[in-house]
Amino acid sequence: IRRPPNAFFLYRSHLWDTVKTQWAENSEKRQVNFSKYAGEQWQCESAEVRDHWEARAATEKKAHKERYPDYKFSP
Repeated sequence: IRRPPNAFFLYRSHLWDTVKTQWAENSEKRQVNFSKYAGEQWQCESAEVRDHWEARAATEKKAHKERYPDYKFSP
């Protein structure tokens, strides 16, 4: 069972969906570079945008808890 995504992971997925065609056209740009780019974008986002993704993460966490009530993270 996977952990519920945090706010940054949800943001990164959304960002990837919006830029993947342009990103894929440049063969030098890889996922690791995209992750750095997403992190920089995340740091520059307004509090409102970050709050939106925090709220989405809380919703995902609640749904995960309902689906897997006995789930306990263990690395």
